[in-house]
Amino acid sequence: MSRYKTFKISAVVVSVILFTIVFTFYIGYKVPLPQAGYSTFENLWLTAIPIMLIGLLLGIKWERIGAYMIILPISVGFIYSLIVWEDPCLPMVLPLLPGILYWKSSKLKV
Repeated sequence: MSRYKTFKISAVVVSVILFTIVFTFYIGYKVPLPQAGYSTFENLWLTAIPIMLIGLLLGIKWERIGAYMIILPISVGFIYSLIVWEDPCLPMVLPLLPGILYWKSSKLKV
C-alpha cells in the first residue's frame, strides 16, 4: 500500500469518527451560533467549529481544501487564545490530526 493511500485512509477514518462525535454534540446544543451575549473567544470557536466540520467532510474528496478548512480556523483560535491570555481549547487539538493527515496526503498525491 502506498504512503498516499495510508495517509488518505487514516485521515478519512479519523474524520468520520470525529465528525460523528462533534456533529452529534453540535446538534445537541441546537446549533449554537455566535451571539452578542458570548465573549469574543467563545464566538470565535462557535465560528470555527462549523468551518472545521465542513472541512472534515470536504477532505474526503478534496484533501487540500479540507486540510486548510480544518487547520486554519483552529490555528486562528489558538493564536487568539495566546494573544488574549485565555486558556486554549485543548480538545480542538484532536481535529488537527485529520487536518494534518489530509495535508500530508495532498502533498504526497502531487
